[in-house]
Amino acid sequence: MNNNFKTRKVKSVQSLGEKLEAARLRRTSLSLPEIAKKINIQKEYLHYLEAGRYDQLPADVY
Repeated sequence: MNNNFKTRKVKSVQSLGEKLEAARLRRTSLSLPEIAKKINIQKEYLHYLEAGRYDQLPADVY
């Protein structure tokens, strides 16, 4: 059989948290606490989002 598939390396995929942190650092010089104050979200929640620790975020509201 003739195999027409080509092999290539896949770039590492950033997590959502890594993308958020990279965007924050690229677009502004504000620290995490400064951003939290500006958008009125607790800095711990922003830290959890950037760290991918979704289990530490508050539960859904019903």
